[in-house]
Amino acid sequence: MSTPIKVETFEGLYDEEAKAELHDISNRKRCWRHEFINASLKWESRKLDNGSYYLIDIKNKGGYGEIRFCRHCKLIDCIHDWDNVTYRKDLGPYVYETCVVGTCKICNRRVSHGGSKNFIPTSQALDLISEEATKIGRNISTFPSGWHLELPVAVSRMLDNNQEEQSRQLVRSSFVHGIHGL
Repeated sequence: MSTPIKVETFEGLYDEEAKAELHDISNRKRCWRHEFINASLKWESRKLDNGSYYLIDIKNKGGYGEIRFCRHCKLIDCIHDWDNVTYRKDLGPYVYETCVVGTCKICNRRVSHGGSKNFIPTSQALDLISEEATKIGRNISTFPSGWHLELPVAVSRMLDNNQEEQSRQLVRSSFVHGIHGL
């Protein structure tokens, strides 16, 4: 994967968005005006006597949004073959978002078909959370993602402002009251 290109905004980088949806190609309706989407298609056979059935997931290379088709009649406009570019938008010193835009070699459309929000806390913040968890006898690995993502970023920001004691109080409080509002 190439190095992401830093941008201020994702606006204007793509023409259409892909949907993480799987549509049944057999579920067709007559349409008078096509409504094209970039999503995934499947075909399912009727159940056989033994209760089994065949399922075909129509894909190009994997992922979602690879097929541009009409939502109603399932007319296929393009099975995309993308050249991908990843863009990165910084949301602060410890958080950034990525957007993967594929330019189709067949239809030349630019389609946003992936991305993520990424959290990169400091090692000092992770150590502080681990210390506080150990002091009160909690196992951080059993907690949901917020304790592994948002809390370390909040603690990193507080440590940047020389608020070590306040960050320790936040961590202890989060184990009792949760991490709502970080």
